[in-house]
This record gives sequence, C-alpha cells and structure tokens, in this order.
Amino acid sequence: MGIDRNKRANNKRDQFQLQGARIWLPLEAFHGAAYASLSISAKALLIDLAKQLRAKHGDIINNGDLTTAFKVLSARGWKSDKTIRKAANELELAKLITKTRQGHLPNLCNLYAVTWLPLNEDDKLDITARGHQLNAYKLLERLPPIKLVANG
Repeated sequence: MGIDRNKRANNKRDQFQLQGARIWLPLEAFHGAAYASLSISAKALLIDLAKQLRAKHGDIINNGDLTTAFKVLSARGWKSDKTIRKAANELELAKLITKTRQGHLPNLCNLYAVTWLPLNEDDKLDITARGHQLNAYKLLERLPPIKLVANG
C-alpha cells in the first residue's frame, strides 16, 4: 500500500515553505510604463532599495530611510558611485522613489522612499507624508482614449 495522497501533498507543501525575510514588490509597479522605461542599473537599484525595507509586526517601519550611499551599496556589488547616482535619478524621474533627504558632504547621504508604500515620517527627513506622493509611478501610465458618444 502507498502513502495517503493528502499526506503526500502536505509533505510537499512543508518541504517548499519559504523561510526568512522577504522583500515586498507589488507586481502592479513592475508591470507599468515607469518600470519598463528604466535601465538595468536603475532596476537593480530599485531591488537594492526594496531590500532595505524593514517590517515590525507586519508593518513597514523605515520607508524614507533607504540609502544609496556607496559605502552601503558597494558591499552589494556596486562598483561606481556615478552609476548609483544616475540610477537613483532615473528612479526619481520614473516616480518609483522619492528623495526624502538631500545629503551633503562630508558624510550625510541622500535618503529615499519607495512610492508604492506610505512614508514613515522621521525628524531626520526633509519631507513629511504630504510631500510623498503615494503610487506616483502610476502618473506615467497612459490614459485610455476617450470615447466620444454622439447625442441623438
């Protein structure tokens, strides 16, 4: 006699259960015109920024405190600060991220928030939730054509 079908299904499900931290990336943002327009570097930077998101009890707690500092990103394989800056500018133009703090020399880095999540306000940020346009990337989507209906 064989193993019960239900036991076999449960074993497979338990065997492939994901463990550990995850990043949350809404497919809606990644199927849109904003994401499609990006270079490979900008797409990679967006993933690296999303990997910095942290949650507590299921709620994101640090959107707005995401860094593009070369010191941080070089540990993730980035080789050029210029490439990072160019990619961050692309992401801002595509409205997938918002700059939340302007960095300056000698040691204050730019900070960003992804626009598919609400901003977590903090005193170190230059903007408040009012300055963070939620889902701003949707503004780049084409509007459907207007159908004119004849009266009569």
